[in-house]
This record gives sequence, C-alpha cells and structure tokens, in this order.
Amino acid sequence: MENTNNGTLINNNCSNNYENGILLYNGCDNNTISGNIASNFFISQQDIGIYLLTDCDNNTISGNTVNSNIYGISLQDDSDDNFISGNTVNSNNYGIILDDNCINNTILENTVNNNYVYGIYISNSLDAELSENQMNGCGVGINGSLTQMSSHKIYTNNTVNGRILYYYVNENGLDAINFTGGGQVILINCNNSIISNLNVSRTSIGIYLYYCDNNNVLENTANNNDHHGIYLNFGCDNNTIWGNNITYNDEYGVYLDNSHNNTVIKNEIKYNDKHGMYIVSSNYTTIFNNTITNNAQTSNENGIYLDNSHWNNITGNRITNNTYYGIEFVQSDNNTIVLNDISFNKLGINILTDSDYNILYLNSFKNNTNHAFDNGTGNRWDNGVIGNYWDNYTGSDPDDDKIGNTPHPIPGSGGSQDNKPIWDDGPDGSDNGGGGDDDDGGDVVILGYDLFVLIGVIAALSLVFYRKRFKN
Repeated sequence: MENTNNGTLINNNCSNNYENGILLYNGCDNNTISGNIASNFFISQQDIGIYLLTDCDNNTISGNTVNSNIYGISLQDDSDDNFISGNTVNSNNYGIILDDNCINNTILENTVNNNYVYGIYISNSLDAELSENQMNGCGVGINGSLTQMSSHKIYTNNTVNGRILYYYVNENGLDAINFTGGGQVILINCNNSIISNLNVSRTSIGIYLYYCDNNNVLENTANNNDHHGIYLNFGCDNNTIWGNNITYNDEYGVYLDNSHNNTVIKNEIKYNDKHGMYIVSSNYTTIFNNTITNNAQTSNENGIYLDNSHWNNITGNRITNNTYYGIEFVQSDNNTIVLNDISFNKLGINILTDSDYNILYLNSFKNNTNHAFDNGTGNRWDNGVIGNYWDNYTGSDPDDDKIGNTPHPIPGSGGSQDNKPIWDDGPDGSDNGGGGDDDDGGDVVILGYDLFVLIGVIAALSLVFYRKRFKN
C-alpha cells in the first residue's frame, strides 16, 4: 500500500512472496494490520514480513504471525508513533527493527523467539518504548548516538529467556540488587557499577556497555549469545572484566571498541566462533591471566585480535588451540606481550605491516604449526636480557646460562630475531631432543617459569581481596 490512510488489513495470509509480505510506504498513516500471517517458509525470497517505509505514522500492527524472514517487522525512514503489539515474531534474522530516525514507537507484549541476529533492534532512532515483550534465544540491540541510545524506555517487565532485561541510562553506583535475575544487561552512560554473578546467555549480547566508566563486570556467565559475550563500545574507560565464563558466542567473546584503560583478568574465553578477544581502537588495556582457547571455531580468526590499538599489555595468559592465530596485530604499536603460553595454534603470533615497536619476551611458543611472523618495523622479541622459549630452536647453550648463544630468526619482512632465546640443552652441552637437562630426561626448563607460578598466586590473592573489597 502506498500513501494509504485509515485502511484495514486483517486475517490475510501474505507468506512466501518475493521481497515483502506486507508493505506500507510513502506516507501510510492510521492503518491497522492485524491477524495476518507474513512468513517465509524457506521456499521464496521474502525478505521482510511486514514493512513500513518512509513517513508511515500512527499505524497499529497487532496479532500477526511473522516468522522465518530476514526481517520480521521492519519500520524505517521516519516512521513514527506506531504501535506494535501482540505479534508472534520467530526465527527471523531480525525480529522487530526500528531504523533510520523512527521516533516514539511502542513495542508491547510481543513474543519474539529464536531470531538469529536480534530479537528487537533499535538503530539511529529516538524514544522507543519496550514493555512486556517475551524474548527467548535472542534479545535487544541498540545502536546510534549517545542521545539516541539514552532516549528509549525499556522496562524491566521485558524478559530474555524468562529473566529480566535491564536497561539503565545515566546511573551511578548500581549494585547487585539492581540486576537481580538479569538475563541481559544494557548500560548507557552508567558509571561506578558492579555487574556480577548473572547468567546472560542465549541472548544477542550478554552485557553491553556504552559510554560507561569505572564499572566492574565480575563472575558472570555469558555463553551462546548471537553476537558477543561482553561488549564495551565507545568511551568505556577504566572498567574491569574479571572472572567471567565467556564461551560459545557466535562472534566475539570480549569486544572492546574505542575504549581505554580497561582490565580483562582471569576470564575463561573459549570456543567463540570468531575472535576470543577483539580489541579495536582501544589503548592501554591490560589482559592478564586469562584462558583464551579454542576460539575461531567457524572462521579463520584469532585468540586475540589487536586492530589499531596501542600501548596494551598482554601478560600471563594461556592462548592455545585457536583455529588461526593466537594473537594478531593490525596497525597496532607499542604493545607488550610477556609470559604467555602460546601453543597449538595455526600461527602463534602474526604481526602485520604497520604494526611497529611492540615488545615480546618470556613467552612460550610450543606446538604451533608456525610460531611467529613479523612484517612490522622495530618489533623486539627480547628485552635485551631474555627472550622467548621456542620449541624449534636450533641453537645451543654451551655456557649453561639458559640463553641460546645464537639468535632465533622470526620469519617475515621485518627481519626480526629473538636475540636471547630461552634454551637449556644440559650441563654437558648436548641437545637431548628438546632442550632438557640431564636430570629430568628431556623436559624443557624455561627460565622464568617460577614467574608464571608467582603470577598465579598474586592473581588468586588479588581476587580474594577484590571480592572482600566490594562486599564491604
């Protein structure tokens, strides 16, 4: 329908069409769309079940069944003051979407299940109101400017997998009582809060922070989400992500975007389909004592991906069994990589062109298909005193100082080498097949191993202190 007002479309089957089931466009106002079926049963190319496009205002969309489309119910381009209520919207890519300056729309009492990207998505729009919607296997996503994202009313009577959807704006000092029974958390411009011990799984993004500082995200379970487990987006600074279980998410486990001075410590980040951690345009991040394994399950991606990110510190992590790279640097400079176990990856570390002046030492490279590749400039693979352990080192340690006497070359155009490779071929100077000593029959002795143990003890004590601090 085009430029149609005060019309009624009731109890029709508008399924399996080319492009759209029901389309209102170019100034359709005050119409009622009710009781219709607008589904795609995978035998057509129906993109959108019900579509309001360009200045369609004050319409009612109620009681419809809209399943298995790319977009279930879509309002775009200045479509305002519409009422979307009581619809069943299942198994679409996007269930209900408001996009491109849609203002003052109400989404009420809809059943929104198993939509693959978002259950309800609000992008570049203002003053949406969400109430009493039930979502299972998906959740809410919002995007836009700070003004737009702060303008919505999303009430706690919305549920995700039977638990409460929490959306807070401009709050300070939120605590556990403010997140009781939470199934998804969205914070906009909220500071000094604690988000802890929640199960935020099987939603769109488990925990999403935008323009939020000095918050603590502690000991949550964020698994099997359609996008990311935990996402800090734009201007989220000085936050701590500690002790969370972040596994089997369809994109990234932890995603930091334009956020600085954050600490990611002692998390289990495993089996995520893309990057375990994606750090983009984010500086001064501390990534410490995490287990980052078996990520990039369905893609050629990485354990940790640094993109245009500088002065980060990656220390004491177990980065193993990731499908492609353990750590990849893209236009990322002056990062410190120390005391990590980087093993059983396709490529342990990949440094691309324009990633310069990074320093890497006291790391252990074992059983990777290839250990490292460096196309950058000025990257250092030792600190002048000690370098890294390489299980394929071909030199020797005749003076028994546990440092190989010849450098270990790093493939790539950077011409880099580890000048102080960690190696021990025994007091008699003989290589017995793995850098072992005479006493233990060939087990690798890595100088600095005790530092791994010390870091673990410090982390455990720090965690106890941290818990006591916040309980008080």
